[in-house]
Amino acid sequence: MVFCASTTACFFFNKLSGKKQELICRIALISDLVILMSLGLLYALKTPYYPQGDQLICAAFGMYAKQGNYEMLQPGGQIGMCEHQKGLTFYHEIMFHLFGDFNFKPEYIVNLLCTLGIVLGGYEFLKEVCEKKFARLLYCIIALTCLPTFIYIPYLYGDLPSTAFSVLIFWMLALYEKRSKIGFFLATIPLGLLALQFRRNSLIVLIAVCIFFILLAFKHKKIHLCLGGFVLILVGFVGIRSLDIMYSERSGYPYGVGFPSILYIDMGLQEYYGHPGACNDFHKQVYRDNNSDKKASAEYGKMWLHDRLEEFKNDPAMAKDFFKRKIAEQWFEPTMESLRSTQSVPDLNNVPNWYTNMYFGPLYAKIWFICNNHQSMNYAFLTVFAVFSVLQIVMSLKNKKGECSMISTFLPMIAIVGGFIFCIIWEAKSRYMFPYYVFATLLSSMGLSEGADAIVKKFFTRT
Repeated sequence: MVFCASTTACFFFNKLSGKKQELICRIALISDLVILMSLGLLYALKTPYYPQGDQLICAAFGMYAKQGNYEMLQPGGQIGMCEHQKGLTFYHEIMFHLFGDFNFKPEYIVNLLCTLGIVLGGYEFLKEVCEKKFARLLYCIIALTCLPTFIYIPYLYGDLPSTAFSVLIFWMLALYEKRSKIGFFLATIPLGLLALQFRRNSLIVLIAVCIFFILLAFKHKKIHLCLGGFVLILVGFVGIRSLDIMYSERSGYPYGVGFPSILYIDMGLQEYYGHPGACNDFHKQVYRDNNSDKKASAEYGKMWLHDRLEEFKNDPAMAKDFFKRKIAEQWFEPTMESLRSTQSVPDLNNVPNWYTNMYFGPLYAKIWFICNNHQSMNYAFLTVFAVFSVLQIVMSLKNKKGECSMISTFLPMIAIVGGFIFCIIWEAKSRYMFPYYVFATLLSSMGLSEGADAIVKKFFTRT
């Protein structure tokens, strides 16, 4: 149904002049931004949601740090163990200085602005990499109906900011590839730094940027271009280390003593109440059993990983079933865990009717239905994009008509592949796949546009 409607729309859209097509796209973008801003403000200001778990821990340390209390940074303390949360805690510290302790509404507004940044950045990215204006029109529809992006507005664990900065990086690199102006590359440096501070898994996007620059260097036969991606990663890690040193100087506690990363990999290879890779606090237990010794915990983690891989090697059927279920639970949860993650309130008996309806009433089923259909469409036309891309590359190599797309076109796809690898080896949460789902909307809009345009040219265009 979606494809038929898109093909019909493409037929009439192609009959319009270029100026009218551009005008329609602009109207669609402005409509998206106005709708999201209006509903988003209402949602951010009226939601009874209150952060819990790691969100609240990061916020609490932000308040304590503002007051000069750094006990949570000591070895065995929550932030001392989870050092990847320092960027978030510093963000909370700044926001609490500006707006008061535990005043989360301004942070919801920041998330709303990031939602708008995702839509605007995605639109402008497509404007640079895709000649077909119809793809931008489709993107406006796909982005507006991507409900997890909206539902996550009050969720304060860095998901929306890091995703927004990543999409803006894609846009800046598309501009850099097209216009060869160093300013566009320089703009990606603070964006990459911020993305990495909000969510460490943004490193996947920065690795994708490295691959982009390597391909760009190969295309233009300029080896120095390879340095671009490494500069972004280097600046990102310098920022992380600077924050470590700052907190260490302020608190007197050492840095680099938290959970070793291998324990998250170990946890991602365990079964927990029928859920492969789900968080079971294995990393905390091992760390505490080893007296908060990072090196000893890492050694134990390596031994455990070796034994687990042997189990998979000796029982391939079990390994296949484990990873199949792990991938499905993360990539095929229609809401990307947004409904489950944003339903905590201080008092369930004192919430507005719309909230009860959204999480426990008829609206819940409607949201699930929309998200489920959106996900099916998104993945289907992402596949179409991949098929068209492969055909285009093959034709280019055979010197037939058409040139290969800009390399930056494939930045989101490279990041999605990186996210897929990440989901296999790391602790499993569908929320971790949210950025890659957003990236997929960029590509699925091009896939749907290409498919619809191919049908129109094949059956409805006179030659």
